[in-house]
Amino acid sequence: MNKSELRAELINAFPPQVITKEIMKDRQGAWEEYDNTSHFESVVINGTWQTLDKDFLELHDNSLVYLGDTAFRALLPAYLLYLIDNDDYSGVQYSVAIVLTKKDNPLQLKTFKQRINELSEAQRTVVKDILGYLAQGHRQDIMTTALESDW
Repeated sequence: MNKSELRAELINAFPPQVITKEIMKDRQGAWEEYDNTSHFESVVINGTWQTLDKDFLELHDNSLVYLGDTAFRALLPAYLLYLIDNDDYSGVQYSVAIVLTKKDNPLQLKTFKQRINELSEAQRTVVKDILGYLAQGHRQDIMTTALESDW
């Protein structure tokens, strides 16, 4: 698949969902531990994953680690789209690889399952396709690890 096809598949699988305060305050994650919640929420609340720009995603590259499950699923596509469109060495690639790699640690495994099990089949397929695409580039090691862990 090429970039255009991946973008279309991603947009089709993840319809935009308005991010509300309730979604951001989902206590399943560790959001209260994130160090820049006020700026993140001021930009994200009342927007969708499609409204987030490159600078914002780079600034908040590790936010996916802390988000609650619902917010994670609502915002993951923004980070995936960033990776399709930006072939660089930013922290985004590492954060995405970390959260999409199934772990053996019981707590991390529980978090992974809670986040991923709620994805639709189309969403799981596009995540797998994007990881496969990214594993062909300079991020091969971390994306292959993520891809082979559960996808």
